[in-house]
Amino acid sequence: MTAPPLFEISRFHGMVLCLRINREAPTLAVNSATGDWRADISIGDSTVIDGEIEPLDRMCIEEWLSLHRDDLAKAWHLLGEGHSPDPVEALLDDWPIGGPPPTRSISVKPLEGCRIRVEWDDGSAGELDLAYLTGHPVFAAWSDRGTFESVRIVGSSFTWGGEMELCAWLDCWPTLDQSQQEEADTVDL
Repeated sequence: MTAPPLFEISRFHGMVLCLRINREAPTLAVNSATGDWRADISIGDSTVIDGEIEPLDRMCIEEWLSLHRDDLAKAWHLLGEGHSPDPVEALLDDWPIGGPPPTRSISVKPLEGCRIRVEWDDGSAGELDLAYLTGHPVFAAWSDRGTFESVRIVGSSFTWGGEMELCAWLDCWPTLDQSQQEEADTVDL
């Protein structure tokens, strides 16, 4: 009996993780809960082989892989012998921050100066004044208005052309209506 090319091994955080056995090395196929393929990930070193996956989802998968590499190696071996392995335990719903998943931004719009208007998936919205970052060399390109206005959301980050990124989770922005000067010293650039 030949094993199917995909074998579901776990589900968590809206993702379905399948062993993809038609590759030479142990590989995970990551699908959404609706069955849409997203990415293939190497079980050995957690690299994305094909496709794209959001940073938060990738962090969750990497954590799960670090906890279950031995289980996955056994499952891969069983599939290779034509046997069906047991499912692997899902990552807890409250991982990674000990509570519900972070509130993600769903839209961003540049405003005058160095302000952006942000809406999050919990229905909240606010303006962030990013002027306190303009003195840092990483954000020097914002002096070109077109560059600042190119802001978009990619995964869990606000990005300006891929080289300038900031966290786009609501928890990263404790106050929305005032300058973040006191946060400037703690921003991880």
